[in-house]
Amino acid sequence: MGFEDKEDDNKQPAENSAEDSGRLPNSDYHKPPKTEKSVGEHKEEKDVDFSSAEDWEELFRQIGEKGYIRGSRELFSPEELRDRIDGVRKGIYRSESITRAGNLRETVEKLVEKDEKESTKGNKETIGN
Repeated sequence: MGFEDKEDDNKQPAENSAEDSGRLPNSDYHKPPKTEKSVGEHKEEKDVDFSSAEDWEELFRQIGEKGYIRGSRELFSPEELRDRIDGVRKGIYRSESITRAGNLRETVEKLVEKDEKESTKGNKETIGN
């Protein structure tokens, strides 16, 4: 009673691997809606720029205000973006998992670097005392 390969015209494409999606293996991941229909009444912003955000609170506020963001391959909800950004901050996701739309990836990398510098500075001050 083995499995036979059947010709199936309705085959769905395989899910992207963790490596393809920019997330680290074995991390939780929930996909955002991918079609205009699934966005419903939510607004979708195309011309956005997050580079003015100076801290995480400001970035998350801007993301919430902008609504859904279209990346090159996906449509991201504000919740999905916040989850991915938190994952990058915690080391669960790589920064490549963040869309470049609106300079979001660059802004996240800038803020992560800022956090790392502040953390290193705090550690040096503690060691020096």
